[in-house]
Amino acid sequence: MSSKVLGIIVAFIDEIAIALGILAVILYFLYTYYGFSPLAMTSIGAIVAVLIAIVIYKVVKVHRVKPKAGIEELKGMVVTVIEDINPYGKVMVFGEIWKARSVDNSFIGKGERVIIENVDGLTLIVRKVKYAKNL
Repeated sequence: MSSKVLGIIVAFIDEIAIALGILAVILYFLYTYYGFSPLAMTSIGAIVAVLIAIVIYKVVKVHRVKPKAGIEELKGMVVTVIEDINPYGKVMVFGEIWKARSVDNSFIGKGERVIIENVDGLTLIVRKVKYAKNL
């Protein structure tokens, strides 16, 4: 296992220990008061252990996903110009109006589609696209 996976398991070791403790109490209760056979208890224990393993797998999988926010999310987006860019203008991104300038300081008209190349402070650096699907 990788060190990241082990780190996540160590971070959740308390929860895992509590879940296994609860499982032990339930199995003891079933054996003592209901007379479940050891085979039935083993089966129940195995099922619960598999469920715990699935939960741990899902948690590890979620922790491996790299969050995408900020500049990384904006780069590569295709957006619409709402005010002529010459060399500065405005574009609409996620319903918000952003200041924009073209990469080569060229004119880009209102209504045209542009792709965000970079971010410089609060200004988006954009390039006109030849063809863009409705995104």
